[in-house]
Amino acid sequence: MRTLRTMLSVFMLAAFVLGGCMKLNKEEDTTIRVVHYSEDSFAQRYGGFTAKYPHIKVEVISMQKYMNPDNDWNDEYDQVLAQHPDVLLLFPDKYESLAQQGELYDLEVNLQEDGFDLDNMLPSVIEMLKWKGDGRLYGLAPSFYSQALFYNRELFDLKGIPYPTDQMSWEEIFQLASRFSPLEDEKPVYGFYDETMERNHQIFHLIRDIGLTKQLNYVDTVSSKISINSESWAQVFHLVIGAMQSRALNNPLSNDQHANTGAIPGEHAFLDGKAAMSISGYYFIQNLQQSRQVKEWDIVTVPVDEQQRDASTRFGLSEIYAVHANSSQKAAAAKLVQYINSDDAARTASKLSADISSRVRFSEESAGRTLEAFYKLNLTNYSDTALSALPREFHQAFSLLVSDQVRAVLNKEKSLEEALQFIEDQGQQLLYESLNN
Repeated sequence: MRTLRTMLSVFMLAAFVLGGCMKLNKEEDTTIRVVHYSEDSFAQRYGGFTAKYPHIKVEVISMQKYMNPDNDWNDEYDQVLAQHPDVLLLFPDKYESLAQQGELYDLEVNLQEDGFDLDNMLPSVIEMLKWKGDGRLYGLAPSFYSQALFYNRELFDLKGIPYPTDQMSWEEIFQLASRFSPLEDEKPVYGFYDETMERNHQIFHLIRDIGLTKQLNYVDTVSSKISINSESWAQVFHLVIGAMQSRALNNPLSNDQHANTGAIPGEHAFLDGKAAMSISGYYFIQNLQQSRQVKEWDIVTVPVDEQQRDASTRFGLSEIYAVHANSSQKAAAAKLVQYINSDDAARTASKLSADISSRVRFSEESAGRTLEAFYKLNLTNYSDTALSALPREFHQAFSLLVSDQVRAVLNKEKSLEEALQFIEDQGQQLLYESLNN
């Protein structure tokens, strides 16, 4: 009997001690500060975090409060950092610069310890984050933006032209586009329509993008030299100018192109059924669903370099979440970054964002079409990031210069060789003036 009472006493003491230990080991209440656009936007997208981790209180540092949207947010971000945030909402350039300055916390150990599912995120997203972090993973991006080539199946069927396919080169795309050059007795349409070029009345947007695909650069940012009068760039200019001359491509420099094609200025020719192909982003699917003119459409990958058909430059990250290196609550802050990039958050974000979830299984199809074209290509190892550091005034003036010279070629006032030499000479002067003002 005494033995039984002793055993009961020991059991009760053990239960008391264990109960006390459980209380002592209970996760302590913690407060972390996160940068976001506003309190409402954070609550709408990531409000489920506090339900999952009730012991972690989240205070939102509103970017709207501390930053002027009319200015460069990267330049004004110091005002946000002065509020001592634990979790940062960053754009790619700022993420890269803070990583280089040692201001961000390496997340990989936390991700491994917490068993975070990194394998089901798009590899190109992780690759870009590590590339900008010099091999380390300082942040996670819940979404990415990409582009695809949209095409009007009905217009292709009408002319008996084969559909475009994945991983076609720019030359192959424009060869297809040339087959839509209008005949006198047919309703004219563009073979290829570039919306940005049309909206800005500038031609250099498309020329630059084709050059970027081919890993060409027109400015050496180290020596501050313009280099565009080359055989490689001449081939790009010839490709675009030839497509405009044959009316396979919209010409924003022409005053009469709309009369010849029936397109209305300010409207999108592809959405109006007046273009066979156009490049756009994920958001464009919603526009197509509202279009009355285009019902039969599909997508393939954007044009690629024929020497590197599995890679694309039309890929980027819009939002990156990272933990500040000086945070006193790194573990809790890492939990929030993980939640923002979790399956739960992806389900909510897929209904709110125009970008594609980095967890691509939540963005596998839309409007009955597979979205593989948006994420099929690998991330190219070439970037023109250094050009973005040049003064905005230079980019604007250089684009106008190119448009003026292309117009002169189209009007047969100059040869392409003369135009390229003039662009290089005058562009060098523009660069010098912008860097020394």
